[in-house]
Amino acid sequence: MQSKPDRLTSTDISDELIPGLPNDVSATCLALVGRSGLRDLAIVSRRWRSFLVGGDLQAVRESLGLVEELLHVLVSTGNRKQWNILDSSGRIVGILPPMPGPNKSGFGVAVLGDKILVAGGFSVIANRIFTASSDVFQFDPCLNSWSKLPEMNEARYSFAFAAVNGKVYAVGGYGRDGYALSTAEVYDPRANRWTFFQGIQRPRYSAFAFSFNNSLHVMGGRSTTTVGSADCVEVYDPDTDTWRVFSGPWRSAMVTGCVAVGNRVFCLDWKDPKEIRVFGLENCSWESIRIPGGSNCVGHVLGSMDGKLLLFPMEPGADTLRYDPSVGSGSGWDTCGIRPPGSCSASVTTKA
Repeated sequence: MQSKPDRLTSTDISDELIPGLPNDVSATCLALVGRSGLRDLAIVSRRWRSFLVGGDLQAVRESLGLVEELLHVLVSTGNRKQWNILDSSGRIVGILPPMPGPNKSGFGVAVLGDKILVAGGFSVIANRIFTASSDVFQFDPCLNSWSKLPEMNEARYSFAFAAVNGKVYAVGGYGRDGYALSTAEVYDPRANRWTFFQGIQRPRYSAFAFSFNNSLHVMGGRSTTTVGSADCVEVYDPDTDTWRVFSGPWRSAMVTGCVAVGNRVFCLDWKDPKEIRVFGLENCSWESIRIPGGSNCVGHVLGSMDGKLLLFPMEPGADTLRYDPSVGSGSGWDTCGIRPPGSCSASVTTKA
């Protein structure tokens, strides 16, 4: 009888991905399968499914240099919202199944590994009553399906939402009673639960969040305890469970959208709708870049792909503007082949 590979013990045999092959070789074989075939692989066995959806596949693909960025754009056509998947050339390579539950607005979207999380938001009843939600759904590209995660501890909408070091953070927003919140909570996928942590210093809504230097940054939005606006950036350090506040040079009060690209944050500012404000996270300085053609960016959505900024159009089928930060001096604009088939309301980039 042929002996098993040395790297497997007798207790490991039942854990083999492919019988008779070392697990690292088997993992490489599965990682070479195209994304379109992973859903079929997931139903072969529980062991394969665990490998595909548990994060091991992503790690192997990264080690083999097989990971590519995919852009997910949420577009609206009438009352219908649909996630389109585009590659770096702008070609639509897939469409996500409809998000579960009723149509909602004000929800948070974040990327955790290769998965997309959609949390909270509000639905409208009788055209006037807002109903806040604590629901959280996760899209798994390997299974091409949505699943329900544990609900947040507090229903909220129009809140700051971002992933930092493998965990997802929800901060502020509006609650069920319609009042602004200062509470904050974090989702740990390993424990599969949400936990409250120290909240921000004042209620804040319509803010934005991003990760930089292993910390959570919350900027923009408005506050009910000041004269309308929240004019500072609050930074949370998960290691010390503490917040610190930046003010002055941030000038974040009028931000209506932002995205971090490398060590810069690109912000839409309703006071200067024909410019994009850029904050350097390392040197703490602002600059402005003019949008080509004097376009007005109010209501537009920002995104990023391949280290470049994307400014999505308001009109379906129009060209998306792209800005290359490495060119500098505001001259790095061009158009790319990305043309969302509807009005864009959200965008995230995943690595698959």
